[in-house]
Formats: sequence, C-alpha cells, structure tokens
Amino acid sequence: MEKMKELYDFSKADAALDRKLEDLKNTDTRKELVKNQNFLKASNKKVESIQEKSLQVRGEAQNLEKQIKKIEEDYDELMKDISYYSEAEDDEVSTEQLNEMKKQANDLISKSNKLGENAKALLKQITNADKELRDVLQKMIPVKKAYDELKDKYQEEQNSVGAETAELKNEVEKLKSQISPDILSEYERIKGFRRNPVSLLVNNRCQECNMQLPVSVSAKITHGTGLVCCENCGRILVIL
Repeated sequence: MEKMKELYDFSKADAALDRKLEDLKNTDTRKELVKNQNFLKASNKKVESIQEKSLQVRGEAQNLEKQIKKIEEDYDELMKDISYYSEAEDDEVSTEQLNEMKKQANDLISKSNKLGENAKALLKQITNADKELRDVLQKMIPVKKAYDELKDKYQEEQNSVGAETAELKNEVEKLKSQISPDILSEYERIKGFRRNPVSLLVNNRCQECNMQLPVSVSAKITHGTGLVCCENCGRILVIL
C-alpha cells in the first residue's frame, strides 16, 4: 500500500491529540466542575418545579378566598333578611320559610368553614414550598461560587496546554491532507470501535492486538493497492 509512512504518522499524531484532549477532560478540576454543574442543573430544575407548583397552589388559594368572600357576602345578606323577617308581621313570611333561610345560613357557614380549612391546607403547602425553595437556593450559593472558581481554573488549565494542543492539531491536519479521502473514511470507521486504527505489522505480527498473521498478509500490504486489515482486531496494517 502506498504512503504507509504518512498514514502511520497521521495515526500517531491523531492518537497523541486524542490523549491530550482526553487528559484535559479527565483532570480533577474538570471532574469537580462537571459535578458542580450537574448539581446546579438539578437544583435549577428543582427550583422551577417548586415555583411552578407554588404558583399553582397560590392560584387555588386565591380562588378559594374569592369563594369564601362570596359566601360571606351571601351570608350577610341572608342574615339581614332573617333579622328583618324575624321582626316582621307573621303574614310576610311563614315560619317554614324563615327556618329554611336559617338552614341556608347554617349551610353557608359550614361551606365557608370547609373552604377555610382547604385554604389553610393550601397556605401550609405554600409555606412549606417557600421553605424548601429557600433551602435549595441556600445550598446552591456555595456550589455556584465553587463552580465559578473551578471554571476559571479549568480555563487556565486549557490555556496552559493550548499551544501544545494547537501544535498537535496543526500537525494532524497537515498529515491528514496527505491521506486520500477513501482511506480517511475507513480510518474513521475503524476509529469508531478501536483506539489507534492503524497498526504496524512486524514479523507478521500485529503490534496492537499481538496476533500472528500469515506470511501472505505482508505480501498483500507490500504489493497490493488496497487497504489490508488485521483479521483479528480489524486495524489497518502498515509496514515501515
């Protein structure tokens, strides 16, 4: 296969770049940064949930207050009528009618009391939600502070290896430009399931998986025109 040296050099530079980027992802600073970020995301989601539920409960409480106010107004009007007809002439309203009015008044009191208990329960929910919200926000304060500090520290770490990473990227792109598109396509396919998609073949042995291969494989690589892959690990084989 032509240009085996270029392909091998590209694979080594690409692997070195991957290791450098992987190392940067796996620093203690980034791990802690991600941990704090996940905590803050979960906390923000919880805050939104509490606020949404609290808003719903407040709406229900306000609706109950309106109902109670309307019942109180109806009760006051009914009591005025009862007071009036209790002192009125007998022929204006019957005893049965007056008793029915009193029953309606009692029913209004019962309904108002029941709604009042429901309103108290909703207010208790609101109080608990407010407390839970304060607790969540309070716990977020030190984590947010640590997150901001870690973010700055991680940026410094990135900057410290920035020049080295940029140099590796430039080298990878330079070597990549020397590889044909069809070979690059196969390289990327193998990279999807294997680290180091390219392997040296030394003494008919794949240097990545250590598989001893037939002698004929060397001839295919040396005299062939297409890619030859290890029958065990699937990596592209090259001979230098």
